[in-house]
Amino acid sequence: MARMGRLEGKVAIVTGAVGGIGGATARLFAREGAKVVATARNMVALERIVAEIRAEGFEATAMPHDVAAEADWKAVTERAVAIYGPINILANVAGKADENPFDTPEDISEAEWDLILDTNTKGVFWGAKYVIPIMKANGGGSIINVASLSTILGSVSGFAYSASKGGVAGMTKDIAWHYGPHNIRCNSVHPGPTDTPMMRLPMENPDIRDGILRNTPLRRVCDPIQQAYGILYLASDEADFVTGTTLVIDGGYCIN
Repeated sequence: MARMGRLEGKVAIVTGAVGGIGGATARLFAREGAKVVATARNMVALERIVAEIRAEGFEATAMPHDVAAEADWKAVTERAVAIYGPINILANVAGKADENPFDTPEDISEAEWDLILDTNTKGVFWGAKYVIPIMKANGGGSIINVASLSTILGSVSGFAYSASKGGVAGMTKDIAWHYGPHNIRCNSVHPGPTDTPMMRLPMENPDIRDGILRNTPLRRVCDPIQQAYGILYLASDEADFVTGTTLVIDGGYCIN
């Protein structure tokens, strides 16, 4: 008898699904039975990932998506419902980091600040605004927001990125509080050092890499699939009584 997937029969939107944590999450959700709406701005890379998912015999659709744009959220949610039915899961993975991971308020420009806050924070706002009404009408759902260790430590990334992810953490708890009575759960995942495109540039610096590994008790960088498994748990019915929580997946980095 075939194993039932942990997300069997559910419809999921995964933003930032072109690589790293987003790509791993889209693949894992599909393998666990979800009908996945994978979104990103880079349609060439996104179509490749969706083709790979379909080649494995699973269900996924690629949609162009700038998460900072309200019109894109409206289009994505409407198309998702038209193709697959009501949305059960939203994984907000799309994100952008500061060009300089060590910048301060003195270093960053207003244009870069706006770009990062629009992508990381406003994107979660628009997602909630368009997905929550669908979940309310459908009897509930699960929203998972990818935040950052910067909301806990405050010194592991750039100034605007830290500000943006602090907003994500705050919105997560607010959504959990207001929409729990509608059976909508909302949780955040806070990744430690992970092998993603965002981390590749700083990790090319031997001093930064050595410092990260030295301060991570497991002495290695996380594979994106391990972050995806955390997101999967929060999306699944196994986490039916989990909301408003902060799931840190960091190999012990925060112990320091």
